[in-house]
Amino acid sequence: MAKPDELILLFWNCPECGHEHIEGPTRRCPRCFHWRDQTVDFYEAPDSRPLTIEEVLQYQRPDWKRSGKRLKLLDSSRGDLRK
Repeated sequence: MAKPDELILLFWNCPECGHEHIEGPTRRCPRCFHWRDQTVDFYEAPDSRPLTIEEVLQYQRPDWKRSGKRLKLLDSSRGDLRK
């Protein structure tokens, strides 16, 4: 269990193909390439660990931005928004 001031690595399961135990910062399923969306539940697993300062800084940007009534996925590698 993490300390209150720590950020820990969480995992998610792909709702499209069922691939399990995907690291939280991974935005696409490595098996079917389905985008992780807001409905995905994250969970702590036995191999969850505290994130390093470098990892926290790398993943501090939000995955989603609200633009009007539509949500758009932030493609941080290109710095633009995708529908």
